[in-house]
Amino acid sequence: MRIGDYFTGAEGFVKQSDADKLRYFNISQGSLEECRYYFLLASDLGFLSDELAEMQSLSSEVSRLLNAYMKGIRNSELDKKE
Repeated sequence: MRIGDYFTGAEGFVKQSDADKLRYFNISQGSLEECRYYFLLASDLGFLSDELAEMQSLSSEVSRLLNAYMKGIRNSELDKKE
């Protein structure tokens, strides 16, 4: 994970429009998937044998939270239109 990925999520949180927030959180999801790939690669290379299950669990939780937040933003957009 690059240091810029940490700022992407934080920057997205303070964006004003829902479309901006969704775009930044979508970028964060992509960065998370990239991390998951590197977890598997590191495990295949023998670097994360003991830690892989915990890292996969934590990344799944982060993904779930991002998805829930994005769903909430989308639902609030629909409520505003009604």
